[in-house]
Amino acid sequence: MSSSSNWTHERIRDVLNKYFRKRACWFQIEMAKAVYEGFDVVGVAATGSGKTLSFFAPLVMALEDGLKKVIFIVTPLNLLGQQNSDQLNTIGLTAISVTAENAGPETFKAIESGAYKVIIINPEILMSSACTVLWKNRKFTATILNFVFDEAHCVSQWSSFRKDYLHLGSLRFVIPDTIPFFVASATLPPPVLSEVSEILRLRPMRTKRFIRSNDRPNIALIVRQIKYAVTSYHDLVFLIKDGWRRGDAPPPKFVVFFDSTRETEDAVGFLQSRLPKEFRSRIRWFHATMTSAYRLDEYEAFKRGDLWGLCVTDAFGMGLDLPSISLVIQWKVNASLCAIWQRIGRAARGEGNTARAIIFVEKKCFDGNRQKKDATQGLGSRKRKAPEGTEGQASKRIALASCNVNRVLPTNAVGTRPFDVGEDPMSEGDGTGGGAIDIDVETQRQSYHKRCNQYRSIGSEHKDHVLEPALDDMVNAHTRGFDCRRQPPAIYFGNDRCGKWEAHIISL
Repeated sequence: MSSSSNWTHERIRDVLNKYFRKRACWFQIEMAKAVYEGFDVVGVAATGSGKTLSFFAPLVMALEDGLKKVIFIVTPLNLLGQQNSDQLNTIGLTAISVTAENAGPETFKAIESGAYKVIIINPEILMSSACTVLWKNRKFTATILNFVFDEAHCVSQWSSFRKDYLHLGSLRFVIPDTIPFFVASATLPPPVLSEVSEILRLRPMRTKRFIRSNDRPNIALIVRQIKYAVTSYHDLVFLIKDGWRRGDAPPPKFVVFFDSTRETEDAVGFLQSRLPKEFRSRIRWFHATMTSAYRLDEYEAFKRGDLWGLCVTDAFGMGLDLPSISLVIQWKVNASLCAIWQRIGRAARGEGNTARAIIFVEKKCFDGNRQKKDATQGLGSRKRKAPEGTEGQASKRIALASCNVNRVLPTNAVGTRPFDVGEDPMSEGDGTGGGAIDIDVETQRQSYHKRCNQYRSIGSEHKDHVLEPALDDMVNAHTRGFDCRRQPPAIYFGNDRCGKWEAHIISL
């Protein structure tokens, strides 16, 4: 691997400004230097914080050193790959996004010949036989500078339905073992990072971790109980005001996340019914069953402002650069906290932007309603039967107060009021909790991580009945003595260990 001894912070900053017209920060520069020195790198930072710039920094450093190098970027979403390749080609860095539509012999022959400096590819194609010819060519593999695994939490969290993620580590056996892996995501809490590191076979003695807070303080976090029938989507009426007609102000640019394609389409049908016919096409759905060309068209229309809102699955989202989204809605909480945190992070991209994120939660998920149900069934509020696989999880609700004061809420102090019911969904009236005592936050962190692993082992048939522990505390923050909904995620992700601008660096 090339030496970085001649690469000062200022020189790296200058060369990145030359290519990208952006001023790199300390975090981006340090990650680039580590990769260029041959280290595996883990980079964790908030959505929209500029991780992508650090992907390309080692490559332009190599070009400035007169080296002929290429990088591979492994991404879960073809749309994200297309966005990156378009931007790179604009500035003169030849790039290709390899998809099912173009993954033919001609494409791989061009890659092998050095026609592209950046190859953006999904795990399925990367692990297919089509790439085997590349790994067998030692002359080509000698030009590989590094692999980037973008949205790396997917290596762990998507591997149940995208099996090729589980086998990415086998690349280590067919390419030179000196080629570094760059692992990046906004959501790599310790249990997830541990699994990702194992799958990708990160080298223990040659890995540097740069862990930065993933909090997005410019996004107001709001939780609301679903008041109406879940399948009616009537809780979303505020998006299109009653009697909307031509000449009225359009709604704020919004994205609503769902966990199924059927829900996206049904919700769009409901929202469109509130508009005059000639405006109904301003709200569309976006999910994986659509063709790549159709999804790209919808994305571009949304970016231009031709569309007001989208109802989407994770086929839309991670890493896409849309700075004008002012409202993100999460419909129900069946997903993991990592997934929800990623979705929230689609909002307020760009310097100085602010937004709201509203999480609509089913009635059954609130402590007060759980207790009422238990009382009705004669079970008692502390004797609810846990779904299979959750036995032994901690019963205490521990909270982190402001000003680094750590607190735990006694079990008999949990309130029964379902909070935020009947309020304007756009209101930020989150209030404060109370009635707590001090405790070490590390106890809570360890509990979250242990119980997270228990949660992930639960069968899918039970996940509708139990929330991931940190997410459960975030939803029920007020009745469990938290001062802020951000405190459970802050503990779970380790944000309290990181300053706003400093990274927590670990060399293993």
